[in-house]
Order: sequence, then structure tokens, then C-alpha cells
Amino acid sequence: MRQFLRALRSSTSRLRLSGNGNDEDVEELRESINAGYVSQMEESNHEEEEEDDEVKKLCQNNNDSSSDNNTQHPCQARPVGDASLEGLTRITKQDTKTERRQKYRQSFVRSNTIMTVTECDIIVSDRENQEKEDENMDGYVYFDSDLYKGSLAIPRDKHPMVPNCCLICLEEYQPDECVVWSDQCEHAFHRDCIVKYFDKIQRKVADTPCPCCRATFTDLTVEVRAKKRPSRRRHVRTTTGAIIAGIPWFRR
Repeated sequence: MRQFLRALRSSTSRLRLSGNGNDEDVEELRESINAGYVSQMEESNHEEEEEDDEVKKLCQNNNDSSSDNNTQHPCQARPVGDASLEGLTRITKQDTKTERRQKYRQSFVRSNTIMTVTECDIIVSDRENQEKEDENMDGYVYFDSDLYKGSLAIPRDKHPMVPNCCLICLEEYQPDECVVWSDQCEHAFHRDCIVKYFDKIQRKVADTPCPCCRATFTDLTVEVRAKKRPSRRRHVRTTTGAIIAGIPWFRR
């Protein structure tokens, strides 16, 4: 950016000294502007590359910690994001829809309960095993169903294997999709599905429960909305006696 401004000042100064400027000056100014623009774009791309390197380091740190705790699968699922991210942990009545959804997403990053699915995280079961009742090593029972298409490995100590199916949209997990879970229960969902679910129930429920077992799913606290008291309407009569009887100071 500095080179761009420096070249622009130099060219405009020459034009100012030469009057309106000839063709050579105009061409030189055009080349200076193009060179400055290219330099600015290169500087911007360099900054983006530095940010990408920082994100990769954070993901690698999460990778290393999760691989130490989970050795059952050779290509264990990897959490994404910065687990130390500080964000708001309270849903208020004044929050907009966008603000609420942003807080939901930040809560998963804070608690390190989010991952990006890769191909090696999906364990596809053969057709023979799908025809039978299958009980995995954690005691979680799966039944034969068109919805059950194998398992998904997630990086947690308890129940590291979940069905390869979001229980909200009933779609299989695909590579590059974001999946979230809670340490309080054994269920997992698409991030966008659970965020939409929370945003919908916040109108009635002052909590963020799991849609399957009602266990606490996030670290967020929800501001309790005051319930509207039903209005007491008195039946108005046309008689004078009924109107007078409704006056507080008259009833003694």
C-alpha cells in the first residue's frame, strides 16, 4: 500500500509540473497504478496466508491432544477451531437471530466439541452387519435401519463412536461437514442443524438441551423470559348498578 501511494504521488507530481501531461506521462501513471494495485494485492494475500498458518497450528495442537486420548481408530477425528476462544456465554432477550446463532457456534469451539468430518472418520459397515442388531464396545445398541449407514468416530473418551447420521435432518455425515456433540450425552448432530433447533426452541425453553435425551448440550445460560400474565377482563354490564359495583371505593 505504501509503495502504491509513493508511486502515485511521484507520477502526479510530474503531471503537475508538465501541465496537462503528455502521452508518456499518462502511460507512466497508468503503469504506476497497476504496479501499486498488484503490490497491494500481494500484501493482502500474504496476510491471509499468515492467518491460515495460525489456524493450521491450532488445528494441529487439537489433533495432537485428541490422538493421545483416542487410539482406537488410526485416523481419528480432528476438532477444529480455537478452544480458548473467549465469547459471550449468555443468551439474552435483546439478542438478534444472528447474535444467538453466533453464540451457539462459539460455545462448541470453547468446549472443543466440534470437528470437521474427513473420509477416514466415517466407518462404513457391511450389509451383513446391518441386517443384525449390532452392539458396540460402549454398549450403545444400533438396530438395522435405512438410516444407519455405519459409524462416525469423534474425539472423546466416552462413546467415541456415534451413528453416521444426524438425528435432526436424518442425513449421513459427509466429509468437510461440521459435527458437534456434548460431553453430557452420547449424541452428535450437524452444527447447522442443532443451531437452528436451539434458535427455534429459545422462544419457549430457557435452556439448550439435547433434542434426543434433553441433557445439557452447551455451556450457555439463557435469560428466562417473563411469562405474560393473562389479562383479567371483567364482564361489562349495561346496568347502572353493575357499573357502580365495579368501583373499588364504592364497595365497602
